[in-house]
Amino acid sequence: MNIAITGHSKGIGKALFEELTKRGNHVVGYSRSNGFDISISNVRDRIIDESSEIDVFVNNAHSMPGQFELLESFTNIWSEQNKLIVNIGSKIVYSDIVPVFAQSYFEDKKRQYEFIRNRLFLPKPQIMHLMLGIIDTDMAKHWVSEKISPLDLSVLISNLIEIKDTMFCQELILDVPFQDYKALTNNKT
Repeated sequence: MNIAITGHSKGIGKALFEELTKRGNHVVGYSRSNGFDISISNVRDRIIDESSEIDVFVNNAHSMPGQFELLESFTNIWSEQNKLIVNIGSKIVYSDIVPVFAQSYFEDKKRQYEFIRNRLFLPKPQIMHLMLGIIDTDMAKHWVSEKISPLDLSVLISNLIEIKDTMFCQELILDVPFQDYKALTNNKT
C-alpha cells in the first residue's frame, strides 16, 4: 500500500511511519524536518501534488490552518476515489472547559470534527477520524497524567488501515483506562 503521513519525524507520526514501513508499505513522510511545514500554503500544495499515487493519507501533524486545509483538500480531490484519509483528532472537542492555552487547538480540532461529521454518510473518500486523549509526546509533556503510548497507537492504526477494504472505522475515541480529566494537572509555565 502507498501511504503518506504528515508529522512523521516525532511522536505518533514517527511511531506510525515505522510501524507501517515495517509491515511492508511504501510510506512517504512529510514533516518540518524534511522541509514540509504544513502551515505554509505552497507546501500543502506540494504534498497534495506528490501524493497523487497514494492509497492512504494520514493527516497527523497539527498546524493551523494546515491540518484542516489538508483534510479538506484531500477530501475534495478524492471525492470519487476509493481512498482513505486517517485524521488525527482530539478528544478535547467534547470538553466543556478548555484551558486558555489550548483554545486555538480546541477550535481547530472542533472544525475538523464538524467537517468530518457532516460527511458521515458520504462514501468517498473514506475518512477515519481518531479522537485521541493525551498521548505520550512532546506536545503533551506538560500534562501530569497517564498517557497513550504512540507505539501502541501505531499498531492499532496500522491494523485499522490494513482492514480498510473489509471493515471501515469511521470514528474512534481512544484514551488510557480510567483517565480522570478533572484531576489532571498542568505543569505548563
